Amino acid sequence: MEENIISIQGLGKVFHTGSGDFTALEDIHLEIKKGQIQGIIGLSGAGKSTLVRCINYLERPSSGQIFFRGKSLSTMKEKEILAMRQNMGMIFQQFNLLEQRNLLRNVCFPLEIADSGCISRALKEWKEKKKENKEKRAKSEVNDSKLSSTPLGVIIKTVLQGKARKKKRIERAKELLKLVGLEGREKSYPSQLSGGQKQRVAIARALATSPEVLLCDEATSALDPKTTEQILALLKEINEKLGVTIIIITHQMSVIESVCDEVAIIDHSKIAEHGPVKEIFRSPKTEIGKRLILGEGEKEAFFGGGRRFRIAFDGKNAHDPILSELILALHTPVNILFANTKEVDGMAVGQMVIELPENMEDILRVTQFMKERGIPFEEVHA
Repeated sequence: MEENIISIQGLGKVFHTGSGDFTALEDIHLEIKKGQIQGIIGLSGAGKSTLVRCINYLERPSSGQIFFRGKSLSTMKEKEILAMRQNMGMIFQQFNLLEQRNLLRNVCFPLEIADSGCISRALKEWKEKKKENKEKRAKSEVNDSKLSSTPLGVIIKTVLQGKARKKKRIERAKELLKLVGLEGREKSYPSQLSGGQKQRVAIARALATSPEVLLCDEATSALDPKTTEQILALLKEINEKLGVTIIIITHQMSVIESVCDEVAIIDHSKIAEHGPVKEIFRSPKTEIGKRLILGEGEKEAFFGGGRRFRIAFDGKNAHDPILSELILALHTPVNILFANTKEVDGMAVGQMVIELPENMEDILRVTQFMKERGIPFEEVHA
């Protein structure tokens, strides 16, 4: 995970509508390392989905640059952009499976598209090679090399190669269905599957062309919590086994905490905060970061009349009885407004929002207690 596979520099996207211009993205800067799982989170309308569509050039940016493996997408020819998209698989909230095709043929579909222009491409390459290397034209008896030196030979050779490619497509599809846990279901149809199984097929299909990057746009939003957990575990496994860089777009902090290495928080079309998930969770710098991390406990956390503080715990002290020690040592009443513990990157982390009396002396004693024990804390406001 050394070099950046995707680099976004000063990206902007403006949509021109009948009612005026709408800025979806503004001055986005983001570096995504090869082999990592990058999360992108924000509230609805923040610009998350527009960003992911700009990354693979389904949406052309209005300004700025996107680099894939060091090359700017804006300098690529259409042929290069198509090749780049084959190197970026994509899954969506809606599974978009072809209902009339069984699972095997659904997974084969991207490979069929990739192979569909083989004859025309082969003829074009033959003409270019003939023009550049007339002196190398074959003059021997009719054989495979002789056949490939004529237009008919090119077509025959490509057709024969096509049969071999079809066999490889089927082998690849079976291999991927096994990877996503659907071995033996090749002949089943999408209508026979649950939502989680459909998303597994969509993941297999997205991996068919062996992409280096997998884009996931709200891929678990339509799933129940248990199925979401299973799909995220599968994505983590794919990342570890295949080394695929994964970009996860979501509005759920729980998804980010489960599998992501880093997270970028988008707010009002801009990146408000970016860094390792553990660091963002431990000490969010922005109001939107704090809001997303508190999540469902936000309303509870801000109900009350005293001074409120958020305390963060990491793997070293997540299970320590810190609050009990505080109360016993300082004899200060503390009201717990919100608390949770979860696993982030294999480590137990937690947070708690407490309410203290409006007594400055008590507040100073409590904050000093936290500082002495190296516990991150911050005052939070409604």
